[in-house]
Amino acid sequence: NATQGLYYAWEGIVRGQGDSAQVNLLLNRASPWLDVDSFLPFEGRVEIRVKTARRLAVRIPSWVRRAELHAEVNGRPQAGVWVGNYLTFQDLRANDQVALRFPVPESRASYTIAAHIPDHERVYTLSVRGSTVIDVQPHDESPTTYPLYQRADMQATKAPPRKVARFVADKTVFGW
Repeated sequence: NATQGLYYAWEGIVRGQGDSAQVNLLLNRASPWLDVDSFLPFEGRVEIRVKTARRLAVRIPSWVRRAELHAEVNGRPQAGVWVGNYLTFQDLRANDQVALRFPVPESRASYTIAAHIPDHERVYTLSVRGSTVIDVQPHDESPTTYPLYQRADMQATKAPPRKVARFVADKTVFGW
């Protein structure tokens, strides 16, 4: 069911109905209602290009401080209205540009694995930027393991430019 779970996560990034759209995850996604360009975890910057949505709700992660979040519509500051963890915008038109900017905090957390088993205890330290794990120490150098979370490229503070072709599915599949 892993592929189905990945599909539902992708589908849930943006949802829309009529002239309303909801951005649930700050990840890149093209949709019939709007396109999302996310620069996370490098930069606290998300740009949304409106297609058909007139009303927009964007879920803001709990680690973003509301006082440090700056929103603009077409380059002009816009306060938006908070509804729970969603920042909402009204009266949008096709081709409007909604931009969100905020600091991305970096943190470290240590976890002890197998603390109750002598000679097997290991302490791992995770480096996290926003919601993204960018490194786990110590690195496992064994040739029989896959090197997880060795993401030196994510240490950068500027997102690398990428040219991509956008694709919007004609319809989505709902299994519920």
